[in-house]
Amino acid sequence: MAKAAKPRTTAREVHVLLADPGEKVTVILETALRQEGYKTHVARDSRVAYLKTLQLRPDAVIADLALPPEGAARLTATLRTNAVGRKSPVLIKGAPERPEVQDALRELGAAAVLSRPLRYGDLCKQLHAALRSAGKKPPGEKEAEAAGEAGAAPAGEPPEDEAVLRDPKALPSDKLQRVLDRASKLAAFPFVIARALAITEDDRSGAKDLAECVRSDPGLAGSILKIANTVHFASRGRSITDVGEAIVRVGFRETKRLVLAMPLLEMFPKEARNRAFDRVDFWLHSLAVGCIANQLARRSQYPHPEEAFITGLLHDVGKLVLDECFPRVFEEVLEKTLQGEGQTLEAERAIIGVGHPQIGAALMGRWNLPRSLQDALNLHHDLGRAKEGVGGTSLALVRIIALSDQIAKAVGVGGAGDRYLMEPDPSTWRAASLPTGLDTEGLKDVFRELNLFREFLNLGTTEIAPVRDTPARREGFILHVDERRRDASLLRLVLDSLGYQLLPLERRGETPARLVLVEATGGPERLAEYQALAEGAPGAPRLPLVIVSEDPYEVTEDARAHTASLGAAHDARTLERTLDGLILGENVQRAPAIDPEYLRSEEEALRGELASRLRAGPA
Repeated sequence: MAKAAKPRTTAREVHVLLADPGEKVTVILETALRQEGYKTHVARDSRVAYLKTLQLRPDAVIADLALPPEGAARLTATLRTNAVGRKSPVLIKGAPERPEVQDALRELGAAAVLSRPLRYGDLCKQLHAALRSAGKKPPGEKEAEAAGEAGAAPAGEPPEDEAVLRDPKALPSDKLQRVLDRASKLAAFPFVIARALAITEDDRSGAKDLAECVRSDPGLAGSILKIANTVHFASRGRSITDVGEAIVRVGFRETKRLVLAMPLLEMFPKEARNRAFDRVDFWLHSLAVGCIANQLARRSQYPHPEEAFITGLLHDVGKLVLDECFPRVFEEVLEKTLQGEGQTLEAERAIIGVGHPQIGAALMGRWNLPRSLQDALNLHHDLGRAKEGVGGTSLALVRIIALSDQIAKAVGVGGAGDRYLMEPDPSTWRAASLPTGLDTEGLKDVFRELNLFREFLNLGTTEIAPVRDTPARREGFILHVDERRRDASLLRLVLDSLGYQLLPLERRGETPARLVLVEATGGPERLAEYQALAEGAPGAPRLPLVIVSEDPYEVTEDARAHTASLGAAHDARTLERTLDGLILGENVQRAPAIDPEYLRSEEEALRGELASRLRAGPA
């Protein structure tokens, strides 16, 4: 079994996200907060602020009430509906000095409300109070780290390799070689996985062969025995010490998957190098893809379902290699992903010139894993090229992994840098024997397996449920129009996982709907039709409208409170924010316009208050 890396211990930084459209005020606040010992991040609009809060998980968010396009009030309300977002207290600045407005903002979920002109002393006082309420200590109050504790984080990539990765003139093959050379120094591929894969693909192998494989790795054998003796499996209090008995107690299939997963997880520390890349979330996503891939392989009669599982588990390993070996470069990739709302892969190619699929496939080649597995890693984001370049079972595996990845992102298990959804074509669904798609009910066995892995691989304490943490406001019907008339849809799976029920247009009137969602093929000239759908019957309240199309429509400022437009390919988190924001919209007051001259006076007042600190520059 691969020897687990020593955990990295660093002094814990306190992270603050500044969500503010004003560049000058943001620079002033950044400088002052850094002098206090905070680590700062910046977002210029509410969309980026929402994504950064979910991915960076800052200790606090300071948001301007006039944050475009929807404002800090709606940002606060939508973050409160999210299980991750609600953990970051939001301080709203720039509010009018009217008690009814400030009380309304607090009722929406703001931890503190600050009026204009902003005073830094008041901001610090409220920020410290919000952190303490959340069980966190401001930088000046943190306990000193004991000197000599398990060492600081490694320095990261060698500067010359980092420069080559960023160099647009460097050959992709040279970049790939440098990444592989660094990755190969981490650890050798666990031999026990190769043996376990061979056993799973041999119909003549059984529990006895698997037991011999497990016994060959003392560390793994100890882990399997420990699992078999947990409360989950133990019966009548009788403990066992034999690996063969442990396999019988845990189950042959479950033990096979644990043998495939455990050594991989122990190759890398659980502590990520980047705040925006949570490795527990990464492994939960990877395990979800593996479990779904195994289920799809069995449905479609793919001959090696356990190979599908391990391929799903490894499909994004290139991201893990970048985070471990080139953390500074990967941090730029993640920042670009959050700013642009695109795929992590697009950001990798823009900054590095090679993507995680190439890195993962090349690493699997160096580890002498099957060619079909390498092809699946390399092409799971490019089914068009897969259809031209590979065939037979290799193409079947690529399709299984590509679809499993999209399904895992749709239901929101874990995370791997983005939740960007690319709707599979009907042939991909049919190849997986899912011509009419999938719902959360069809994933019950997957979630059962995931919770088993989560428990025994120490990947969090919260049970993973088919319908994610759905507040009461998410329960209800959405009037749904699909002009594409598709039998299978990822979008429907996302809505199902959020707790919404879809109401077809022909059943309108049977039950009250909360929102109208149109998957459109027509152009902007049909916008009036869609708005008429949302208007409803005379005297009835207008419903919020969401349009999903290949070319997103322009939404005017006047219509923004009740209409939204998304591209057909989008990050599922943005869809969640849009739905929650529009449904909450009637209860959220828009920010009043602020006189630019007043903003300049606020800036000057801040400069005067912090003059000596700003001259000193950031610590």
